[in-house]
Amino acid sequence: MVVAAALVLIVAAFAFGFWTSKNPGTPMPAANVWSYTVKTTNINETGDFGAAYKVSVGVPEFSGPDTQAIRVVNTMFRDRARKNIDDFATAADQTVPEDAGAGLELTEKATVQRIGLIAAVEFSGNWYGGGAHGLTVSDWTLIRTDTWQVIAKDQLFLPTARTAAGATRLAGVIAPRIKGSAGDPSCTTDAATLLAGGQSPTGPTTPTSFEDSMLVGMRVDSMQFDFAEYYLFSYGCGRAVATVPFSELDGLINPDVVRLATHQP
Repeated sequence: MVVAAALVLIVAAFAFGFWTSKNPGTPMPAANVWSYTVKTTNINETGDFGAAYKVSVGVPEFSGPDTQAIRVVNTMFRDRARKNIDDFATAADQTVPEDAGAGLELTEKATVQRIGLIAAVEFSGNWYGGGAHGLTVSDWTLIRTDTWQVIAKDQLFLPTARTAAGATRLAGVIAPRIKGSAGDPSCTTDAATLLAGGQSPTGPTTPTSFEDSMLVGMRVDSMQFDFAEYYLFSYGCGRAVATVPFSELDGLINPDVVRLATHQP
């Protein structure tokens, strides 16, 4: 299979180099001097059994003074995109046209937001690999820009969040704010469903099982919690998403993460 890939440089580069408030023209701390672009790989191909497929995957690329550390981050994102594309293309090669509907598709948009000393990278899009319907794509990577290290999910929270009492409190905070991504106001859930491991748990569960299933991202002054289709309600509701202010997560969220996210130059 010959994959024809085109790299499209999206004009979405945002540079953060200088103060613009009290001391215009004064350089900001080095951790804040960075910029990024998003490069998109577009593929239109036909699999080995004749199923048409297309791919559009965005890859963020950072630049700044700490070139060695940033190079590691950029390699990580390129490797991630390459794996996702290769996995999708491999599956497409094994799909017959009768199962491909109007065409197999993987789209993944990369969005970068500067939140204090954190670069919050969000991936969103759609995946259709045949069958009745596709699924949405959602993923996050949080990077502290003072060291250019990825913040793992378990580093976002204090150890108490992994206890039964902490999980119960976290579920109680998240559940009232959960909405379906499709916008239907009837798509709601409760803390008991979270603590039970979702609406249709499979296998043994514990009160912290929902923490293993959730994606965690970041908005300004808040955390975003994201659960895949079917986990909390029907497919028609879409993904389950909750945005919770840092203040409501006090005692559960790692205060060092909050300090990074609320850093002011």
